[in-house]
Amino acid sequence: MAVRSINLKMILGRGEPSRRLRKSVWLTHSVVNEAVTEIERVLLLCRGRGYAYGDGELLCAEAVQQQALAFARQVQTANGKPNAGSDGDVLASLGQLYEALVPSVLLDERGNPLKGNAKAAGGFARPLMLARSEGKLTIFDEIVEPPPHWIALWKAGRPDAEEMSRAWLNSPEGQRLSRPGHRPAAWGNLLHQGKAWQEAFIDDQHTKREEASRPQGVPLLILRLKKELGLLPLFRPPITSRLAKKCAVLTSTVTV
Repeated sequence: MAVRSINLKMILGRGEPSRRLRKSVWLTHSVVNEAVTEIERVLLLCRGRGYAYGDGELLCAEAVQQQALAFARQVQTANGKPNAGSDGDVLASLGQLYEALVPSVLLDERGNPLKGNAKAAGGFARPLMLARSEGKLTIFDEIVEPPPHWIALWKAGRPDAEEMSRAWLNSPEGQRLSRPGHRPAAWGNLLHQGKAWQEAFIDDQHTKREEASRPQGVPLLILRLKKELGLLPLFRPPITSRLAKKCAVLTSTVTV
């Protein structure tokens, strides 16, 4: 996908009437920079490798891992799971999280860096920052276990499979997954459009079941980080937490 950049120039004025507006814009700029710095710091801790900073000063891998472990134990205490897991488990899990966030550190079968995308990375935002988030874990609720009986009949070409699939839609499981407010997958969109949905449902269940069962898959990683190790959320939303006391000023400035 092509990326287009547009440069905008904001003229705020130099006089007293626009002083509060200039201050608010600078505050926003400063907070965004601080947030980027915080996220970068956490990512470097998760990576657990040495790196250079400042004027070429080096921080060795051992020091980074010590900092990462101290940070992780603080996070666990804040999340109500103090000292969960061994040091090795914690560091390994943080490393896996980093690889999921930055897949380019891994290589494919040809030796090329794996490609990531903004949408996949953005899906981590809520689990990383919000305790109430169930992001990446909803896949476990969307897998029907055991699979509906009509699927086997459908694959076998039974003529009554379609009727049984429609009957399944009226079951509690079918109603839960197909209700309009459920954010349905592709099969749900087909269903609501009055089109054949069964093949799409079967494919969707197969894909979700494979993803949820992969040992190195994201859902199991998030489940382990959140439920077992207490490492999620990993930090507070770095922008909203800094602007929480400034919102009134920003709002009043913008609306003047």
